[in-house]
Amino acid sequence: MVVKSLDELEESLVTRLEAFLKSNSKDLKALKTLIGAAVTLCSEEAAEAARQTADAKFEDDTIGKTRFQYRFEEYNSHWKKTNIKAYIEIQGTAENEAESPLRRCACLHFFSASYAAQSTPLSFLNPDPSQDPVVTSGTLPLQTFLGVQMDREIRLLSSWMSAASACLGVSDASCVAAACLSLNALLRPAVLCMSRAIVASEDAKALQLYAPLTRLVDGVAGVLAKAAVPDGVLAGAVKVAESLSLCFNEKGKKKARAATDASKKDRDVSLDDVPDGHATITKETLLGVGTAAFSLIRGWVKFGGQAAVSPPPPPAHT
Repeated sequence: MVVKSLDELEESLVTRLEAFLKSNSKDLKALKTLIGAAVTLCSEEAAEAARQTADAKFEDDTIGKTRFQYRFEEYNSHWKKTNIKAYIEIQGTAENEAESPLRRCACLHFFSASYAAQSTPLSFLNPDPSQDPVVTSGTLPLQTFLGVQMDREIRLLSSWMSAASACLGVSDASCVAAACLSLNALLRPAVLCMSRAIVASEDAKALQLYAPLTRLVDGVAGVLAKAAVPDGVLAGAVKVAESLSLCFNEKGKKKARAATDASKKDRDVSLDDVPDGHATITKETLLGVGTAAFSLIRGWVKFGGQAAVSPPPPPAHT
């Protein structure tokens, strides 16, 4: 991989975003490929550039900083210059009603792919503190390290959630279905990140995730309230409502403990994971969100969902 300077990375990112925004392609796969180039730059290329820049600065060090301190500072600088710039541009495109549904749908792919790329161990977004030399060397306090990682995760998840919620109102069925898939995928990570922010007494940061989360319920309600909705969209909206009702339910964790599949335990989230101490985000409030989501499902089944599509069989003749 050819390592670029920070200025070159910024210029390259602008070029890639412009290529995506100016493309007239009617092929979603082609648009995803274009936006995927920005994902690679923001994750792999930025990480490698930061690493090599930091190592070069360490070799010329005259003030006594460690290699790990230089790397941590360069990671922060490169992340802010590339990722935040991309998040603002892509979120704005997804929320722009004048944009084509295909391009808005591809924007969701950017956030999904970015989260996947940056959630691997020792990456920008989700490193393992017990293995990262920045922390184990003692040159950086653990709380500082985790705080920076949480800031990055909140920035990505809140942008992704806002973009997906905006796409729920698009007339194109494939875009709405993609939005439902995105919302279902990011819900559990968002709840866990919000909980970590409350534990760390970062109330304002927790609200950055809670606000779009409440708008999510309104968006799903709007989809389920429509008279005629394609099956693929309807299935996705019901799935999101189901996930909301399960996440914001005190019984969810008991089911997780009873599960034998360890990976399933990790994915299950309930109100037991949400700590006390926040003035706005309380278990009672979140339980209300879960109850509202359950009411959406119940209303859909009763007034036009499975009860109408799959009625019970007629009684057998005797």
